Amino acid sequence: MSIGSLALPIPPLIFMFSVAVALLVGWMAASHRSAIDADIFAIVAGGLVAARVAFVLRLLPLYRHDWGAMFDIRDLGFDPLVGMAAGTLIAAWRLLRSKASRLPLALSLTAGLISHASARSLIDEWHASPTIPPVALQSLDGAPGTLGTDGMPTVVNLWATWCPPCQEELPAFAQAQAEHPGIRFVFVDEGEAAQTVRRYFERHSLLLGNTWLDQSSTLAERVRTAGFPTTLFYDRNGRLLETHLGPFSAATLHDALEHHFGSAAAR
Repeated sequence: MSIGSLALPIPPLIFMFSVAVALLVGWMAASHRSAIDADIFAIVAGGLVAARVAFVLRLLPLYRHDWGAMFDIRDLGFDPLVGMAAGTLIAAWRLLRSKASRLPLALSLTAGLISHASARSLIDEWHASPTIPPVALQSLDGAPGTLGTDGMPTVVNLWATWCPPCQEELPAFAQAQAEHPGIRFVFVDEGEAAQTVRRYFERHSLLLGNTWLDQSSTLAERVRTAGFPTTLFYDRNGRLLETHLGPFSAATLHDALEHHFGSAAAR
């Protein structure tokens, strides 16, 4: 989803939607709205805190250059399994401790889970082409080219120099490209001229290999991106593994590479 130049990642929106549905159903079923509010807040907050702490602890060395980033949840660095386990334990405790709110809370949680699963299913059906689209691109030197994997796990990043979230994540991508030679990184600037991109690289002392131009924004249209930055993960056969909307931090990028590519992401 995008509002002007602001790109909003889909997973958090789906999560907020499911929480809203859970609250609405809880309010309709319960006689005391405040009790349902407190129960759902405890479950959601407890799950999120546990998921964030677990993620940060697992990737703690990647936060050593910026300890404040541990508290910046905008990078969406959460451990979903730990979060679900913590949320389930809190939900079980809340269900057992109060007979009066047991049924409303159970209905509320069920509605939230169903709405989350349904929304994710719809998004997955709508999302990008399952393989790398054969879009004509241009190098910074003007040479023509197309996307491809060359038989390697491939990460395609769609970005633009005017996009602040893109600017935030590019250093992490430059580092990852240097550290993971077994993964092919492709950077596709959307809608800008070669001179604009070169000036940006020079101004920020940034070195990104395999940078291409998509001046007609055909690739963005083909993969149905809702905004920038968008990152697509493909296996060595060119099959789409994940579409990620929004910026990565060094930690969340490392986690995504390890999740999708395993040993290829080893340093």
